[in-house]
Amino acid sequence: MKLNELFELYLEDIDLTHQDTTLDSIRYVYNSGLAKKYGNKKLESIKFKEIKKYQKELLNGKHKTKDGKTYSISYINKIIALLKRLLKYANIMSYGDFTVAQIRGLESVTSIIDKKAQLDTQIIWSIKDYNNFLKVVDNERDRLLFSVLYYTGMRKGELLSLCWKDVDLIDQTITINTTACRVRGKGQCIKPPKSKSSHRIIYINRSLNEMLLNHFIKEKQNYTSNIKQHYVFGGIKMISFSTLGRIFNKYKEKSNVTNMNLHGFRHSHATLMLNLTNDVYNVS
Repeated sequence: MKLNELFELYLEDIDLTHQDTTLDSIRYVYNSGLAKKYGNKKLESIKFKEIKKYQKELLNGKHKTKDGKTYSISYINKIIALLKRLLKYANIMSYGDFTVAQIRGLESVTSIIDKKAQLDTQIIWSIKDYNNFLKVVDNERDRLLFSVLYYTGMRKGELLSLCWKDVDLIDQTITINTTACRVRGKGQCIKPPKSKSSHRIIYINRSLNEMLLNHFIKEKQNYTSNIKQHYVFGGIKMISFSTLGRIFNKYKEKSNVTNMNLHGFRHSHATLMLNLTNDVYNVS
């Protein structure tokens, strides 16, 4: 059996237990880092010493991405980890017949620590940074959008899929039970959050609740039908990830604040909560 054949069997086996986005990610790693090198090789011809050699070649920049760039250490770890997982799967399912010694050799193909990534920590914004950014946001809906991100810490996919039915303007809560994601061949879809703990109720402060209430009233005036099923920040149609990114980058360039990414809102919120409460457990 060739590795390509094994990979398709592996995907079929994990299809029921993994999200579409996860399957897409696994397939991308395989196609970018393993298919060309090992795809047409028979399982018994893949030697563990060769895997170690391939790992070193990736580290030394011998193999490049399609754009001619070297792979990051964290991505190399993903490639090697997937290959290890496939060969273990082959052994468990009796598609391969590796000896105990070979499996031990497989275990010795260890991950590498990306020291540079550890140094390049996520940029966050303080209240002062965020207020400087907000000064240039001249659209009321966009001001609310970024305020929800900063003062709730929700993920961008959760923000995009948020509907009015999940916003309780009386109890001042937002219920998270969906998230937006991009799936190959389907585009932007809605699915359940990434884990059980991601299903949660967020309590919001009075000023943010008032901003949401004002936005709700304006939205209600624009539609004759019940808007409970509408998206908070898109109306009938959900905003795309790319549109959200363009909006954010436009204001960020105007404000001259540090170059935080969208996920930085979540880290900024966590830092804000820790500064206020010093309660690591509940913030987590």
